[in-house]
Amino acid sequence: MTALVEPRAALTGRRGRAGAFGEALAARGGVLLLAAALFVFLTLPLATLLVRALQDADGGFAGLANFTTYLQSPAIGESIGNTLQFAVITTLLTVPLAFAYAYAMQRSCIPAKAVWRAIALVPILAPSMLAALSFLYLFGNQGWLNFMLAWVGLDQIYGMR
Repeated sequence: MTALVEPRAALTGRRGRAGAFGEALAARGGVLLLAAALFVFLTLPLATLLVRALQDADGGFAGLANFTTYLQSPAIGESIGNTLQFAVITTLLTVPLAFAYAYAMQRSCIPAKAVWRAIALVPILAPSMLAALSFLYLFGNQGWLNFMLAWVGLDQIYGMR
């Protein structure tokens, strides 16, 4: 009777040195390709913005003059004030609602608790930009429900004023 002899690599599940070297080379190539893509799609647009920020209206070099002009304008104070006001209002509304939701989930015997937990995870799964766009589509100037803004005393949703 003749026994079939299989190669050692087939028995141990290992590849030879050439196979491992090829995999390592492919992995490094993939990392380099990813790094190049990140450089192209992230760094180059930011560099373009920086170059444009240092130019005047005619395209000449302006240095930091654009930044000093902006920082001296009254718009920066108004922007900071509106941002802080919006952050405080959002925090004062969101934290109590989230606490009440979490407390109800933990301490009550509501039916379909698993469904309510899944609903609570939806914002983690959906990007916040999606929610912002949906609010614009619903309540913006051309929105489907912008008439409802008058019910709460608002005339637009595009900022604090």
